[in-house]
Amino acid sequence: MKSTASFRGHTVGLDDRIRYFESEGESNICDILSVRQDVIEIVEQPSAIRYIDQEGKESKHTFDFRVRYLGDHVDLLAYRPIEKLVDGRFESRMRLLAPQLPRSAADEVAIVTEADADKTDVFNARLKQACRRDPPSDVDGIVAEIVDGLLGVVPIAWIVGRAGTGSAFRSVVRCVAADILVPTIPARITPALKVYRKSGK
Repeated sequence: MKSTASFRGHTVGLDDRIRYFESEGESNICDILSVRQDVIEIVEQPSAIRYIDQEGKESKHTFDFRVRYLGDHVDLLAYRPIEKLVDGRFESRMRLLAPQLPRSAADEVAIVTEADADKTDVFNARLKQACRRDPPSDVDGIVAEIVDGLLGVVPIAWIVGRAGTGSAFRSVVRCVAADILVPTIPARITPALKVYRKSGK
C-alpha cells in the first residue's frame, strides 16, 4: 500500500467517497469515468495482479483503476503520462501481463494518458458532479416540464429563461448528466450551448 505522504490531491465522488490521487491526470480520468452512463463502479488502486515477467520471475502490478461497465465488462486501467511511455517498456510489460490476467480480475487491461482526459470533458464532468450534489428543488420540476415539451434544438439559456430563475442552469446540467438533454456539439456546458431532448427520454 502506498503511503498517504505521496498523495498530491483528492476528489469526492457522487458516492461521497474521498478518492486520493498521485497526479492530476489520474484525478481527471476518474472524474470523466464517474459521469459516464455506462460505468457502474470505479475502484481505485485495486488488488495487485501477479504475473511472470520477461525474466521468468514472479512480479506484480497495481493498476490505477478497476472499472466495471454495463454488461459486467471489467477493465483494469493503468494511467501513465505520455512522456513515460516513450521508451515502450511499460507497454511491453502490459502486453506481457494481459494474457496472464485472471478472468476473475478483469476482462482487459488498458493504458490511459492525459490524452484521454480532454479539458472540455474534465470541465463538464466536474460541473455535472457538482450539480448532482445539489438538494432537490422546485426548479427541477419546472425545468422537467419545459424539457418534456421541448421540440428541436435550443440554447440552454432559452430553457433557463423560460424557467425564470438562474438556478435552472444547474437543473439543466443535471438533465445533460442524465442523458435527457443532448448537446449538439462536444463543448463546455454553458448557457450558450445548444441542446435537444433525447428521443424516448
